[in-house]
Amino acid sequence: MSDTLNEQVKKIIDNFEASEPDDIVHTLEKIKDQFKINEVRDYLDGKIQDISKADKQKKKELCLKLKPYFDWYLQGI
Repeated sequence: MSDTLNEQVKKIIDNFEASEPDDIVHTLEKIKDQFKINEVRDYLDGKIQDISKADKQKKKELCLKLKPYFDWYLQGI
C-alpha cells in the first residue's frame, strides 16, 4: 500500500538531507496545488522548473530552500 500524501511529506521533512531531489520535487508537485494563494503556486511552479534544469548538487541546494513549504502544507496554509 502506498503512503498518503501527508505521510510522504512527513517522511521528506524527517529525512530531508537524505531525500533525493527528484523525490522532493515529485512530492512538491503534488502539494503545490493545495496552497490557497495563486502566487505561491506560481512561485513553486517556477522553482520546480529551475530545479529540473539544474545539476544534482544545485538541485539539492534549491530543494533545501523549499523545505518550509512542506511544513506549511502540513499546517494547512
